Amino acid sequence: MSNDQKWDQLAERLAEIDDLEHAIALLGWDQQTYMPAGGAEARGEQMATIERVVHQRFTDPAVGQLLEDLAADAAALPESSHRASVWRVVRRRYDRATKLPEDLVAEMARTSARAFDTWVKARAANDFTMFEADLTHQVDLARQQTDHFGYEDTPYDALLAGYEPNLTSADVDRLFNPLRDRLVPLLDSLRPVLDRINDDALRGDLPHDAQIALTEDIVTLVGFDFKTGRQDLAAHPFTTSIGHGDTRVTTAVDPRNLAPALYASIHEAGHGTHDQGIPAELRRTAVGQVESLVIAESQSRLWENLVGRSRGFADHLLPYLRKHFPGKFGPLEAGTLYAAGSYVEPGYIRVQADEVTYSLHIFLRYEIERELIEGRLAVTDLPERWWSGMKSLLGVEPTTDADGVLQDVHWSSGAIGYFPTYALGTLLSVQLYEAALADDASIQPALEAADFAPLLAWMRQHVHRHGAAWSAAELVTRELGVELSADPFLDYLETKYRALYNL
Repeated sequence: MSNDQKWDQLAERLAEIDDLEHAIALLGWDQQTYMPAGGAEARGEQMATIERVVHQRFTDPAVGQLLEDLAADAAALPESSHRASVWRVVRRRYDRATKLPEDLVAEMARTSARAFDTWVKARAANDFTMFEADLTHQVDLARQQTDHFGYEDTPYDALLAGYEPNLTSADVDRLFNPLRDRLVPLLDSLRPVLDRINDDALRGDLPHDAQIALTEDIVTLVGFDFKTGRQDLAAHPFTTSIGHGDTRVTTAVDPRNLAPALYASIHEAGHGTHDQGIPAELRRTAVGQVESLVIAESQSRLWENLVGRSRGFADHLLPYLRKHFPGKFGPLEAGTLYAAGSYVEPGYIRVQADEVTYSLHIFLRYEIERELIEGRLAVTDLPERWWSGMKSLLGVEPTTDADGVLQDVHWSSGAIGYFPTYALGTLLSVQLYEAALADDASIQPALEAADFAPLLAWMRQHVHRHGAAWSAAELVTRELGVELSADPFLDYLETKYRALYNL
């Protein structure tokens, strides 16, 4: 058999696996949006079955043999070529997947479906004890994974690598330490003057349907394509791909506060435009998806913050507010709207956190996850650890489990090791945004004219078209010629907020 035939054989196997994985994505999307609560047990079995089949098909020794046979061919190709990228990504994924027993993979899927249902109920009841058993099981499953994957310094590294290729705790600490060193003094300098700005302009009687209509207009404005996507409601907003041409984003509505729906929708639209920007020719291949969650979060955080919370965007947003809420926003000035969207207030909820305090929420989750996986923290002690951490990092203490340890969906699905990518993606978002403005002089005037196409086109060319070919570290080196750094983000933050608060 020729190498070309072997490449075709590998591609056929990968296409089948891609189809099955998107079927799992559809089941997961449905569970979080439309599935009746009573379907959780059956859904868990369905997902466990398909996950088992995917694991069997992907870890088949025949796949490993194809990788071995094609290794020399792939090594002779340019690293950026499609075949070399496919081989590199599949080799990494295969080596990782073959370390997990299929029974463990099935149990992970089954537990995630059940635990999500439990989390929803526990959050509604404001009762962590309802979720404690399932979370304990998820932590145990995560520890089992680390035993199978292996690690050098900490078992947490084995989980991190599942969300960002080759990422280690040492990498996270290298970026988080300077971030913390400058963020905390910035927040301290703002504390005495926080009352200069508030978000009253975004609060009031804001009907659900009007908020949904507004968010649909806004995500369309920034480039999300409803011909290949849709928006629905979820307890915790997320984005998922059901295959090429089918991207699902979600949002959540507070009828007394516009900010959660508005910024969640822009955030998820960032993910959505990323998914929609992966070239069609990569579909049903190993690289036709978003694998680096640092890169993924760079796109959502870029559109949410650098665009959606900018002074210029307030000018574009105001007419839409007046359209969907007649009489409510008539006297409002764009400068006041900008301040309302950017104001700083240390609070309980990560997804509603401002740009200054957001990473402090991530620091807490990162510390807690490491302590859980390294056996230094018991699940039963998690609420107390959360409260003390919030007080230490943000100076606030949640009064309820729903606003505290139960606020995020991630642990219910077993996604331990995910949280650091939010802060790292935020750092990357500024590096990419500043590179785009420096590289294409048409972007800034276009943004001022409410034309977001040039910025999106730059992201298509420098980020989206690569699919899963590169990790975040590789992408920033190849496309920007630098390393991932906290400094550009911190410089941006200090400049923006010292001006906003007249410091």
